[in-house]
Amino acid sequence: MVRPVRRRWRWRWHGRPMDVGIMAAVLLCVAAEAANGRWCEQTEQVTEEEVVTPRREDAVPCPSVYQYSLAGWRVDRERMRQVYGGERGVPPTSTQHGAALCYIYRPAETQTVVRNRTVRACCAGWSGPRCTEAEGSLGRCHAGWQCQDAPGARNLSAVSMAECCRQPWGHSWRNSSSALCFACSHQPLTGDVPAAPRGPTARHRRPAASCIAWAGSRYRSFDGRHFSFQGECAYSLAASTDGTWTIGIAAGSPPVLHMTFGLDTVVARGHNVSVNGVVVPEGRPHLHGGISVTWIGDFVAVESGLGVRLKSDGRGMVYVTVSAELRGGTRGLCGPYNDDPTDDFLRAGGDVAPLAASFGNSWRIPDADLELSCSDAVEPGPGCAMGSAAQQAAEAVCGTLLTDPFRQCHDVVDPRGFYEACLELHCRDGGTGPSPPPAVCDTLGAYVRDCAQRRAYIEWRRPGLCERQCGPGQRYSDCVSSCPASCMAAGTAEEGHCRDDCASGCECTPGLLLERGGCIPQSSCPCLHRGHLYTPGQSIRQRCNRCTCRGGRWICTQDRCAAECAVLGGLHYVTFDRRRFSFPGACEYTLVQDFMEGTLLITAEQEACGGLQPLSCLRALSITVPGASARLHSTGEVVVDGHTVLLPFASAALSVRRASSSFLLLQTFGAHLLWGLDTPAAYITLQPAFANKVRGLCGTYNWDQRDDFATPVGDVEAGVTAFANKYRVSPECPVLSPIPFEPCSTYAPQRELAAAACAILHGAPFQPCHHLVDREPFHQLCLYDVCSCPAAKQCLCSALAAYARECAQEGAALSWRNESFCGAQCSGGQVYQECSSPCGRTCADLRLDGASSCPGLDDTCVSGCSCPQGLVLDDGGQCIAPDICPCQHSGELYPAGSKIRQGCNACVCTAGTWSCTDAPCPDAAFCPGDLVYAFGSCLRTCDSAEPNGTCAGIIDGCVCPPGTVFLDERCVPPEECPCQHNGRLYHPNDTIVRDCNTCVCRRQRWHCGTEDCAGTCVATGDPHYITFDGRAFSFLGDCEYVLVRQADGLFTVTAENVPCGTSGVTCTKSVVVELGGTVVHMLRGRDVTVNGVSVRPPKVYSGNGLTLQRAGLFLLLLSRMGLAVLWDGGTRVYVRLQPQHRGRVAGLCGNFDRDAENDLSSRQGVLEPSAELFGNSWRNLGLELPEHCDTMSCMEGCFCPEGTVLHEGSCIDPAECPCFWQGIAFPDSAAVQQGCRNCTCTAGLWRCAPTAEPCPAQPHCHDSEFACRSGGRCVPGAWLCDNEDDCGDGSDEVCAPRCAPHQHRCADGQCVPWGARCDGLSDCGDGSDERGCPPPPCTPPQFRCASGRCIPRAHVCDGELDCGFADDSDEAGEWYP
Repeated sequence: MVRPVRRRWRWRWHGRPMDVGIMAAVLLCVAAEAANGRWCEQTEQVTEEEVVTPRREDAVPCPSVYQYSLAGWRVDRERMRQVYGGERGVPPTSTQHGAALCYIYRPAETQTVVRNRTVRACCAGWSGPRCTEAEGSLGRCHAGWQCQDAPGARNLSAVSMAECCRQPWGHSWRNSSSALCFACSHQPLTGDVPAAPRGPTARHRRPAASCIAWAGSRYRSFDGRHFSFQGECAYSLAASTDGTWTIGIAAGSPPVLHMTFGLDTVVARGHNVSVNGVVVPEGRPHLHGGISVTWIGDFVAVESGLGVRLKSDGRGMVYVTVSAELRGGTRGLCGPYNDDPTDDFLRAGGDVAPLAASFGNSWRIPDADLELSCSDAVEPGPGCAMGSAAQQAAEAVCGTLLTDPFRQCHDVVDPRGFYEACLELHCRDGGTGPSPPPAVCDTLGAYVRDCAQRRAYIEWRRPGLCERQCGPGQRYSDCVSSCPASCMAAGTAEEGHCRDDCASGCECTPGLLLERGGCIPQSSCPCLHRGHLYTPGQSIRQRCNRCTCRGGRWICTQDRCAAECAVLGGLHYVTFDRRRFSFPGACEYTLVQDFMEGTLLITAEQEACGGLQPLSCLRALSITVPGASARLHSTGEVVVDGHTVLLPFASAALSVRRASSSFLLLQTFGAHLLWGLDTPAAYITLQPAFANKVRGLCGTYNWDQRDDFATPVGDVEAGVTAFANKYRVSPECPVLSPIPFEPCSTYAPQRELAAAACAILHGAPFQPCHHLVDREPFHQLCLYDVCSCPAAKQCLCSALAAYARECAQEGAALSWRNESFCGAQCSGGQVYQECSSPCGRTCADLRLDGASSCPGLDDTCVSGCSCPQGLVLDDGGQCIAPDICPCQHSGELYPAGSKIRQGCNACVCTAGTWSCTDAPCPDAAFCPGDLVYAFGSCLRTCDSAEPNGTCAGIIDGCVCPPGTVFLDERCVPPEECPCQHNGRLYHPNDTIVRDCNTCVCRRQRWHCGTEDCAGTCVATGDPHYITFDGRAFSFLGDCEYVLVRQADGLFTVTAENVPCGTSGVTCTKSVVVELGGTVVHMLRGRDVTVNGVSVRPPKVYSGNGLTLQRAGLFLLLLSRMGLAVLWDGGTRVYVRLQPQHRGRVAGLCGNFDRDAENDLSSRQGVLEPSAELFGNSWRNLGLELPEHCDTMSCMEGCFCPEGTVLHEGSCIDPAECPCFWQGIAFPDSAAVQQGCRNCTCTAGLWRCAPTAEPCPAQPHCHDSEFACRSGGRCVPGAWLCDNEDDCGDGSDEVCAPRCAPHQHRCADGQCVPWGARCDGLSDCGDGSDERGCPPPPCTPPQFRCASGRCIPRAHVCDGELDCGFADDSDEAGEWYP
């Protein structure tokens, strides 16, 4: 691995033309032009691996191979194939001499060495691909990656490239004078972030390598070697040395590509692609079993999870790209990928061929049909005769590759190999038409694509030179985006990686978006929801909000919606905030309690029921509201205020009616509930007025699942049973065990039966709802019920009915019941319906509240037997027309048409209600009598000490005096009551920690701080996710997904998942963090890369505040932007955001807005019903600072033992720690003089002896320096207003903005061009433009120290440090120009 560690500059101008034989005359103009650039030599130290012990080979008995593998030996597959034959070289089981021999080898052992290397780079003050751009050059800054202008995009004019690329949104810059476009990745980042690799450095170590085959005879290997091979057979284009994947190419027009990835086979002839024999429709993406087929521009791309990717234009241009993991592991016509082009002609036999023909023939794939066998290729001769007209025509066309606009890329991509290919192909195909032959155009296009992948974009096609036509609103590009701006991603900017894998084709012009093959303005974009397209202006409803399609995005109203809590079967609970849990408990529990105003209390009574214990069944539900209380029994009996009532019942406080044969409906102020009769279930719905006011087993109704387990005393329990125990109505109920009950684990024989029974949820009857409602939670509920089901009892139907109800609420009424399966018998003309209105379906309903029955419940579905539409059920159980329903008056029924008088008005019975005249009547006074409501005596304890608390009951016994409660056999003030949390008692003023807040026990309640806390998103293998707002879901996706993206584009975190093993579990292969122009790539088992350059943590970048550090098993990334990413290199990824990003992010981690209900928002901003639809919408279309330590949770891993600290890889005693001063490490007990005091290093800290008098003041800063506001530091005047905080207090960046960005501000305020700095001439009136400049070179033969000091040459290497304190360059033999 090569890593730059130090750079020193030696200045020398370059202008010597290249000697390339026959190309000398053609390339002379290139060398002359290069001389105009400001090029200098750069000497840098690099770290390389040197072979210490060469590779060793041996042959051993095959049974002993395992023991050798433990010692580092590996099987030599190539020799095994040569000796034993076959593709895998499998030896026989035995021979006449005993066990067969296996051939093994031990890889070479290497050591790290440091060498000097000289590379060419731009001189100081110059930039650009050809070093022709002075630092003061101005241009236009673009938010797009190819200097594109788009409506609404941010752009700046008249700025330098450096200033453009410092903008978080700045992606490309066009020079105003040369009109050339440069991508910002060419610019060094602020601080010491390594720039994207270029030139020789990029070729030395690359994150991936590509091999190209085109025109039937031209090839470029993985290591960049160009050659011609005119084979007419089938050949191995590329393959892994271990045989896990192969790519073959058969000559033809177009060529046939045969790919094998493990057990999968892909065949491509042109754009006809098949995977394992199944044809993939052209233009339609295919993803299955780790094989993906995608279409980008004119190309089709095939990729596997093995690190290899192929793309073909269907006419003969083929790219094979392999990842860095395959370095040293490839073979075939593309050569061995090892960064050494000299061995690229490695034949199948293991030797290096001198000629391309013999090399290519060795990789021929034998043909099974001998009659169709082909002959070996021969080495081709010169294409055109020397000096012929054909040669002159070829040079005229191909010479364009050596001139503008191609010339701007010459220093990034060497054009010589493409130039030679162009000459050969032009001579082969001729060129008599107005445009060059297609093979020549393919060659020029291949060069431009190589340039574009290095962020150098060239616009070269024109009439007469390979021009390509596109449809309306489109343009042709040699590097189209792999994630083009489309209506499906409207409103999101193109990301930097979208053009990393270049392909040619037509793409939409800036300002237009792709939609079904055409390009349209964003205002015409449709929206997608649940697989259906909606045109602009169309609306849908999401719960109580209306969403309108505008410009490809859903714009929704933000009304707070009612919330529902479900109790299913007495075991399963779904809170208002959609958190699910289960527990069996035979007790009465509080479901909902209004702890703010005391207007609502709902409890559920569970009883033990038969079967596999422990089990409980829902027996009754009680509700208490101001002025009334009701109790609903499982038998259908309804008791109000202690009296059994007939239905329907209505009072001033509540009403109860039969909604269908399966449900009762109870309504009260701000709430209603459905009580199941056929299956034990209760559905409680609260209006938003109760938000943040309730608690109980139904949760907190605050759109945050994380505090749904809040208890009556203010803490939040972690476990289900501890939480449920807090809401027992009576302390006499048994306390639940902390061990959760898992029936499918407890009763193993039931597991297979449950799996087979519950599989119906995945079958055809429920298929219409699969894209609307996530079925997995109900499948788990079904398994739980069936595994714990008693003998001779039907336990499957309740779970299926719960899923069917959710589907009906979403508009999918399923027909899943029949006479033999969960059947329901209806009578009196009624029919079974999955979704019918709960009100107005009987004559009794009409008598109760007329046509205005159940306001606000129009969208509520109930299942069960009810009359067909247009009919109602009469009192005898028969469906009749509403017009003949009788009316009730004074307890008697009157037939339709009857007339009575009410007061001064006449009334007629019509459709079950009295229709009365509206004449004014005299006022009347009504006296209710002398009724009095009295409270009884109550023995209040700490459990009932709060104002709205409940008592064990009215008693006639001894009670505590008013104002006291009973505790530990004595009466005490309520202030002495303890608090409870997690099964422990806490005394008053004790504290616990909740998130980032501290909770204090006061008056039996927890009072917690209200500081806004950071949010953490968790993504683990298997695969589970927990959003910032606490929403938990599972999503099995083996692709790259956006975990979190900041709305303003400040950062993006993506994770690539791949299958692990055969169980369907996925693991995280890599995590990519994009911070402005910085890309951090964390790849499993590999070094971290920053902008493609490997780094080893700990690493700190001062400019953008990026920090990388190892923390135990984890890799930690921190940023000043309030982002932290933690990855264990396998299955666990943690993303932590500071509160300033609340509501400003999106992705699989949710939107961090405290509302877990809307976390499954798709890329288009609309809620999806299932984790699968939501997850697929976010598929990617393309050292720790001390102040952060206390914000991260604990981690496992290797740490130093207690009492020791880590230093340079070892654990040492803290007393042995060195001290640091001015960047130099001093050992323990070392002494230095700091100011006028003597200081000694003790246990890593400087201990300075006090002085009798304070140290004299330091001399004032030099005229050419700036005095910082604090610390007394002096910095060069040239550092002022350079956008770097050099003082540390920001005082050097507080400047009057009186000069333009491209000008230098003199000390007297005068503005001069930036190029006037340090040019040897005094342009400022006070000469300040020449102050703080680098010192002039030393006079030969003097030696110049690293500090700039000049000393005699005789003082070098004399054993004395003559350069000054902390500068050992004179003894290290290093000199500085």
